[in-house]
Amino acid sequence: IASIQALRHGVADRRTVARYWKLVWPQPVLRDDLIWIGALSAGGHGRFWIRDVQGKDIAISSHRFRWALEYGVDSLLGNEAIRHNCDEAACQQIGHLVAGSVQQNTQEFFARRDIPGSPLRDTRGPQGRAIALRNALIQGEDITQVARAGEPPMDRYQATLFD
Repeated sequence: IASIQALRHGVADRRTVARYWKLVWPQPVLRDDLIWIGALSAGGHGRFWIRDVQGKDIAISSHRFRWALEYGVDSLLGNEAIRHNCDEAACQQIGHLVAGSVQQNTQEFFARRDIPGSPLRDTRGPQGRAIALRNALIQGEDITQVARAGEPPMDRYQATLFD
């Protein structure tokens, strides 16, 4: 409940919202992803600090903040997870986010983790991939090359069936 109250306060505060947007890369990259360039969790998700009405700082997932900005805080109630249908943990693109359950998230992971070229197969792990993408954007490197650098060798040389 405390985090919901803090989230309500955060999405209503224009300075907090402006700070959020400063941590999202302004141009879509890769598959139309909007990449988080701030702090990252071990799972590669953006970490965003919001302050509740008592002045206490609370860390939340940045994509949950993005969801609340778009659909309202109440839309998070009853939804355990905000999933990424692009499988890019640091993505903030609202069209790539889907509300649901932890079970759905787990099922999707197992269904897509073996697809060649999937971000879920990155050899650096989700945090390593997110850090590499964030750093590439900030340093002006070729984001596509950095993304492909984490592909398993088999994926790099796997011929595509369709273009």
